[in-house]
Amino acid sequence: MKLKCPICGSNKTTRKLVGVDHSFSKESFSVFDCNNCGVSFSFPEISEKILSKYYPKEKYQSYKVSVGSPFDMIYKFVRFINSFNKYRLLKNLIKGDVLDYGSGSGFFAGFLRKKNITVYEYEPINSNKNKWRLTKESLKKKKKVFSVITLWHVLEHINDPEKELGFIKSLLKKDSHIVVAMPNKDSYDNIYYNKYWAGYDLPRHRYHFSPKSFSFLCNKVGLKIKRILPMYYDSYYVSVLSEKNKKSMFSFIKGLYIGFVSNLNAIKSKNYSSLIYVLENE
Repeated sequence: MKLKCPICGSNKTTRKLVGVDHSFSKESFSVFDCNNCGVSFSFPEISEKILSKYYPKEKYQSYKVSVGSPFDMIYKFVRFINSFNKYRLLKNLIKGDVLDYGSGSGFFAGFLRKKNITVYEYEPINSNKNKWRLTKESLKKKKKVFSVITLWHVLEHINDPEKELGFIKSLLKKDSHIVVAMPNKDSYDNIYYNKYWAGYDLPRHRYHFSPKSFSFLCNKVGLKIKRILPMYYDSYYVSVLSEKNKKSMFSFIKGLYIGFVSNLNAIKSKNYSSLIYVLENE
């Protein structure tokens, strides 16, 4: 089966794997590779009408507020550490208002506001309201307003990332930055787990980027990758979830081990499980 690549338009695509929505629906989805630009993409596409089926708000990790299982507690502890590391990255970039695009539960935006930073939020699925939440319509009125726009594991969820990045770029002030974090399909943990890799998160993740394929997309939009940074904890989190997908015994211990091996491999290859891209206008 051949499909046209949604990013570069090439017909040189091949089906890489058939995976399962391990988290909720248990339905099967395909992942295709583009042999031209290098991106991978999920098929079939999820329409807006059925989107909520795959994002149950009471269960989807990014939307949870309360702490339930021991895994939730570990997730929230690591989330706090990650938030501090993200703040250290952003503090020298921030020269005005910030937009957290795809803010989920709003935890990170709230973390930054405690540092006396003005942070607005946009979240199309989780409709929790506060005075900082913006709609897509209200965002359209904020052209050239923000000094930094962050997308923490968001862009891979979007059906048309080229169009979305172009829109986000229009919201930036001059000499400002977009910060994007995503799973890295070239990581060791993806190669090891293949169709069980939690970084695919089918069907919610629509695209699966490597540094090369994301650079191709950025060039199309007129953005330049200024820096690429690792997210060290993601390899452990993703590997534990991947072991759960495999229904492994001792999934937590095995996942921690593979996460460690993945980070060890990435010291040389730089292909960490998840990467942060700091983008600027060309």
